[in-house]
Amino acid sequence: MTEEERCKQTALDRLKDAFALYNAERYPAALYMCGYVIEIGIKAEFYRLANITLSSVDNKAGFIINQLFKSHTQSELMNYFRFPTTIFEFTKLLSDISIAINSTSGIRVFNKLNDFQIILTNQPATKSHDIPAFLMSLNEWRIAVGEPDFVINNYDIQKLEWGTYLRYGEASPNNKEVEQSDSRDALEMAINFLKDVVLVDVSEFESQLSSNNISTPNNAGV
Repeated sequence: MTEEERCKQTALDRLKDAFALYNAERYPAALYMCGYVIEIGIKAEFYRLANITLSSVDNKAGFIINQLFKSHTQSELMNYFRFPTTIFEFTKLLSDISIAINSTSGIRVFNKLNDFQIILTNQPATKSHDIPAFLMSLNEWRIAVGEPDFVINNYDIQKLEWGTYLRYGEASPNNKEVEQSDSRDALEMAINFLKDVVLVDVSEFESQLSSNNISTPNNAGV
């Protein structure tokens, strides 16, 4: 099983847990688990992106560079960075990148290249478990390799009062208690993210959620 497949299966397992918690009327815990589902789904996507071969996107090399250096024109970029085809050109590219890191745009590229490590370890430079930032980074990389983007707000579970404070039973920043409707909205958000972004089969979960008698699916799989 690849890391991508492992993350997809783990996301489904945690979604089962979220349903079980919802059925037990443990709504804050169900909401928290849904956030974890989305995080693991994001990880699965970054594992997939990390394994895209350069040969499959080589005709988009200029576009990828342009996404990283948005403050420059395409012609300036291609004069500065040329996609390598030989060992010598590859070493030249590494040298150019090391120089660019000292510039403002170069620092941005360095940070973008670190997105993969940030997402896979859940340790961003600012704070842990920053789902909106994770979603934004994922969207940018999908665009960079020519894939369709998605509406970040559709999966920003923090707008449902999700946060790490839930694991400690603390009050939300807005002093709002998690209600049944919040947990149900979170379940729907997690399901839609796995279905529309991570492309996992969640039809069994969808059918359970669409009914008024929510129960935990037994055999959902990737």
